[in-house]
Amino acid sequence: MTQKSVLVTGASVGKIGRALALAFQQKGFLVFACVRNLESAADLAEIPNVHILVLDITSAQSIFSAVEFVRDRTSGKGLDILMNSARVEFVMPLLDYDLSESKRLFDINVWGTLAMVKAFSPQLIGNKGMVANMSSIAAYIHSPWLGLYAASEAALNTLGETLRLELAPFDVKILTIVSGAVKADIYKKPGEFSLPPDSIYAPIVSKIADVAEGKTNPDMMETDAYASKVVADLLKERDGLVYRGNWATVTHILSCSPSFVLDGIVSAKRGLDELVKYLRRS
Repeated sequence: MTQKSVLVTGASVGKIGRALALAFQQKGFLVFACVRNLESAADLAEIPNVHILVLDITSAQSIFSAVEFVRDRTSGKGLDILMNSARVEFVMPLLDYDLSESKRLFDINVWGTLAMVKAFSPQLIGNKGMVANMSSIAAYIHSPWLGLYAASEAALNTLGETLRLELAPFDVKILTIVSGAVKADIYKKPGEFSLPPDSIYAPIVSKIADVAEGKTNPDMMETDAYASKVVADLLKERDGLVYRGNWATVTHILSCSPSFVLDGIVSAKRGLDELVKYLRRS
């Protein structure tokens, strides 16, 4: 049997992509683990059937080089599974976002993901392969301080489901993994978060920092357990939307609640009540 191949973006140390790359390797895949710099993946070089690629998914030239690298290393067969797990999460009030930072978020979470699918589509169509896009349950809720991140994930869900229909005639499956709480190195360290000096939310900066540092998150699923579930989904050739990670399914159900219920849930521990009290005292 011909060995199947998978390319995983966002495979640096501490990232979910790292756990996914290792889980695929344990299932016998030829793995292309993509990172922004080699230093963050030096240990992967010692693992059999794992190739490390330096990849910037916002660069057309970098993506083209990855396509050629995969084609060469698979003797022209090409890729079987494209696992898009490179993500960035920004925590910031919508009025305080820097425009260039906002564009970068969408360049990585949305446009970079779509660019990867487009570039690898000839290989995936030839192999009747699969695409897996890692999204977030944040797409379904309007949680304060996560507005732009949630918007990027909602856009990704729509792109994934549309691609699923558009590529179905070519027998390419598209899986969107709507992720709940999963342990990963995505949070700010204490003291790293700050607001612009003129922010109207300065009175509750500590509350927003708690969100940025992951202190308000519920119990999180271990990264290895999450990766095992995702790989199992792909081995079963599932497509459409699946909910993985702690609280993913529950949060999706709660997102259908009336606004007066959902508002209270998503605003909890976000500091909005404290801000109202502060403004009334001022």
